[in-house]
Amino acid sequence: MNVRVAKIVQKNFHLIHADPATHAIFPSPPLQAYRKDQNLRDSLVHSLVSPKQDNASMTACKRPRCKTCRFVYNTATINGPKDNFNIKDDFTCTTKDCIYAITCRKCASVYIGETGRMIAERFREHLRDTNRGDITKPVAKHFSTNGHSQEDMQITGLKKCHGNTTSRRKDEQQLIFNLGTLTPAGMNVDFPAFRR
Repeated sequence: MNVRVAKIVQKNFHLIHADPATHAIFPSPPLQAYRKDQNLRDSLVHSLVSPKQDNASMTACKRPRCKTCRFVYNTATINGPKDNFNIKDDFTCTTKDCIYAITCRKCASVYIGETGRMIAERFREHLRDTNRGDITKPVAKHFSTNGHSQEDMQITGLKKCHGNTTSRRKDEQQLIFNLGTLTPAGMNVDFPAFRR
């Protein structure tokens, strides 16, 4: 309510209070509250600013039976065939709901994936597929052919996501496109939008 309307209501409240039909609805004068209008600064500047992290990277979780720790790649930047990506978040093997990258130590090929589970859980699946030689899976195909092995694998988190699977896959697709990790330049065989 603006100030003028509030004054009119206060001045004429006796009329509302005297009427038997409205007396029960409004036994006392309405509370006046004011809200600051949005100005140009509010429109252009976010009020929530994320603190800048200078040393964002992935570190090993050091859990006793973690199979992912020895493959952790502690880096602040991932280099793709088309572009580079600066990592702004901190990750461990136990980080959930994120986009990750698997890189090859031998040829620097990159695979970008997403998971709602812990990175370690998803990476164990990649290791299992590689050990089985499952060439229907892009990561396993790369690391079980052409003189590569699972020892050439390294993993790092790229981006934490705060949403559902659809928004995470959209972010993954954008990174695949921006970094250019589709085959033959990288290990991704398709965009997530085309998966079931």
